[in-house]
Amino acid sequence: MKMNDNLRIYFVMDPIRGGGPRNVFNIVKLLNNLGSRSKVLSFHSIKYLDLLWRRKSVLNFYGAERSIPGNIFSIIDSITSFSENVRYMYLPVYMLQQFFIRPIILSRYEIPDVYIATNWQSFFPAMKTASRFGKKLAYFVQGDETEFSDSPIFKKEALKTYRNNFPKFTQSKWLAEEMNRKFSVDVKYIGFGIDHSVFYPRPVERERVIFTIARSEKIKGFSSFVKAVNRLWAKRKDFKVLIAGHKNAVNNSILEFPFDYIGWITDDDEMANLYTKCIFVNTGLNEALPMPPLEAMACGGTVVMTLNGGAIEYAKDMLNCLLVRPNDDLDLTNKLDFVLSSESIRDELLKGAIDTAKKYTWPNFMQNFIGFIEEEVMER
Repeated sequence: MKMNDNLRIYFVMDPIRGGGPRNVFNIVKLLNNLGSRSKVLSFHSIKYLDLLWRRKSVLNFYGAERSIPGNIFSIIDSITSFSENVRYMYLPVYMLQQFFIRPIILSRYEIPDVYIATNWQSFFPAMKTASRFGKKLAYFVQGDETEFSDSPIFKKEALKTYRNNFPKFTQSKWLAEEMNRKFSVDVKYIGFGIDHSVFYPRPVERERVIFTIARSEKIKGFSSFVKAVNRLWAKRKDFKVLIAGHKNAVNNSILEFPFDYIGWITDDDEMANLYTKCIFVNTGLNEALPMPPLEAMACGGTVVMTLNGGAIEYAKDMLNCLLVRPNDDLDLTNKLDFVLSSESIRDELLKGAIDTAKKYTWPNFMQNFIGFIEEEVMER
C-alpha cells in the first residue's frame, strides 16, 4: 500500500477543531506517512484571530500541517466569516466569499494534483480553483449538512454540493445509504479507522467522573447532557464532571452542577487517558459516525451514547455501551444513575467495547482511500 510519491493531495477546510477536522488531520498524516505530499489549506489565518484573542497560535494538529494564508483576502474572510450562517441578510457577503475571496485565497497556495473539499462551504471555492488550474477534485462528505441549520439558503446550498458531478466519499456506511435514499446521490463508503497505537486498553483506573465534549450545534445534543446532569446532581452529588469542547456552548447553558472546563484537547494520549478513567457521554442527534465513543471503547472506557445516525454501525446496548434515546434527557439521567450505582457494568461492557473497536483500523481505511483516489478521481 503506497501512494505516488509525487502526488499532492490538499484538503480544503475551514474549522480547525472538532471531530470532522480531526478526521481530516488524521488522513493527511497517514498520507504523508505513505509517501504522498498532503496538507490542509485554510481560508482565514488563525494567527490573526489568536493575536486578537491573545492566545498561543497552533498551526499543526495530530501530526498534520495546516497551511494558513497571510494576505488581505484572508483578513477579509476572517472578518466576514459570520456570513457562513447564510441568512438572507448575509447573502451578498456569502456570495462575495464563495465566488471571489476564497478562490483567490486558494490560488495563492501551491497548486496540488487533487483538491478535496471537506464541507459544503469549501466545495465551490475548491471546485472553481481546481477548474481554473485543470486539477482533480473530490468531496469528503462527513455528514448530512442540510441538517446543520434551519436556514433555507443553508439547506439549498448544502444540497447543491451533493448533486455535483464530482467523486464523493465518506467514512460512514449509514451516511452513504442516507445520501442515496434522501437525495439519490452516490457517495463511496471507504470505512473508518482508529489509531490503535494510542487508543488501546490501558490499566483500569476508573473514577466517578462524567466526561463529555460540548458543541454549540443543536445536532450535538449538549442541551440534553446539561438537563440530564442537572437532574442527576439534584439526586446525587457523588460524581465529578469534565467538559471539553466549545466554551460558548458551556457559557450559554445553565449548569447547576460543578464542573471543570478543559477546552479542546489536541493530544490523543491525554484523550485516551480520560476515556479510560471516565464515563464518556456522547449526545449527538445526527452524526455520520461518532468517533470519540469508538475511541473510548478502544481504550476499554465506559460509554453512554445516543443511538443516532451512523452510531448504529457499531453501538450495541449492554454489549459495548449503554444506549440512550436521542434528545431524551430523562433517559440519559437514568442511564448515568445506573452506571454510577452499579459500577460492575463497566466491567461487563469492557470486552465488547474493545472487540468492537478492533474492527476499525487505519490501514484498511487507507487501502480503500488510495483505491478511491486512483480509480475514481485520477482516472476521471
